[in-house]
Amino acid sequence: MKRLCFYFPTILIIISGENPCLAAEEDESRIVGGFEANKADYPYAVSLRDPNNHHFCGGTLIDHEHVVTAAHCVAGGRSNVVVVGSDSLDKGGSTHKVISTTVHPEYDPKLVVNDIALLKIEPVTSYKFSFPVRMQSNLSDYENPCYVMGWGLTEAGGKLSNKFKVAEVHPVSPTHCEEEWKEAYNPNVICTTSDGNSACQGDSGGPLICDEKFTGIVSFGKPCATGKPDVFTSVFAYNEWIDKNME
Repeated sequence: MKRLCFYFPTILIIISGENPCLAAEEDESRIVGGFEANKADYPYAVSLRDPNNHHFCGGTLIDHEHVVTAAHCVAGGRSNVVVVGSDSLDKGGSTHKVISTTVHPEYDPKLVVNDIALLKIEPVTSYKFSFPVRMQSNLSDYENPCYVMGWGLTEAGGKLSNKFKVAEVHPVSPTHCEEEWKEAYNPNVICTTSDGNSACQGDSGGPLICDEKFTGIVSFGKPCATGKPDVFTSVFAYNEWIDKNME
């Protein structure tokens, strides 16, 4: 059986197999490949921080007081604050306390299914550098590129970059995704592949944007830009759950 490497905020969990996977040597993470981006072009991408102001996951602002992220990022109650509106991890933006965390009730950390959570934060009162994203309702076009973003490793075991980065990726069909991931696949995910671009550790929980809409949440993959599709929780599969828990 192949060895599967799942991205979690600051650790790499390895499921048994023959071929070793590259583990990240650093605690934080960055986008592999891609380019440094103007945060004003992606005002909905946010940074989740621990009590020491240490970035460990990304998230997506969907209205003035709610952020969507991956369940595996916050299931242990780790996130204390969310920083919005900054393209640098060490300065800028505004800090908002997390008021409540709602993890999907059927989230399974072993199978990595229903990997989604909703954070209620102190309201964002200024949209100068931050603005909610538009939600995706369906993804049927696998020809157009999508974009993954965050503050993940620039390469497995690579040096850290302090800047917000964006990478172009390409969605693949559910059939191809299932062929690649087999028993790790579930129908409520989206897979992407690319030529040298990828999400990596620390990008977990951040957005996948397709057609300028919030389409997926970085969930797991094999480190980092190795050719195997990255896996994202499908946002539109959970729109009803999100709406219900925002009430």
